[in-house]
Amino acid sequence: MKDILNEITAHKRTEVERFKKILTEKDIRRQVEDMILGETVPTASMSKAIMEGSGIISTSIDYRLDILQLHGNESPAMIRELRSSVARQVRQDIKIMKAISIGNADDMQTFRRYEDCVDLFLFDTRCETSGGSGRQFDWTIINAYDGNRPFLLSGGIGSDDASRVMHIHHPMMLGIDINSKFETAPACKDAEAVRRFIGKLADLQKKADETNIQNQAQIIL
Repeated sequence: MKDILNEITAHKRTEVERFKKILTEKDIRRQVEDMILGETVPTASMSKAIMEGSGIISTSIDYRLDILQLHGNESPAMIRELRSSVARQVRQDIKIMKAISIGNADDMQTFRRYEDCVDLFLFDTRCETSGGSGRQFDWTIINAYDGNRPFLLSGGIGSDDASRVMHIHHPMMLGIDINSKFETAPACKDAEAVRRFIGKLADLQKKADETNIQNQAQIIL
């Protein structure tokens, strides 16, 4: 078994190096510069965008990501070009998820700018940072979402929210994103707490299914 694992690890390293040779850091920077600047004179904000775009592509290559989560102020045009670059140089089936910060009902309409350039959304609480505030927004706001992309619900979801989560029945809700409420330290998840939470959700789903079956039986009778 150890030999097999070593062989798999070596193969993955070889693949990563192959992708790095295809797209060097210099190539990444030049492509992202062309993507963002075009014929425009660079500004400080554009330089920051170039570095962020380069980092996204490099990380996609290094970790063979399936989904890119964009949690900044990316424009729809940048996302389209980013998708094109990643699809061309890394993988064609990579998905892009755009976080939408929600503080009030008006914020929900922000999704319309991105609907034609992303695969799914993440609705998170508006805060001073890029997520991770541990705070919740008013979940009833998602009832106004009428887009055609699935979404994840995020923002301060903790172990005591299992029942509330299970009572959300939006047809486009794909799942939930849990973060700070399940950490022992920044970026360090408490695996056992996550496991218990998943178990709680599973139990609630099982009870809901049993109730539905009983209700259907009563209707038949």
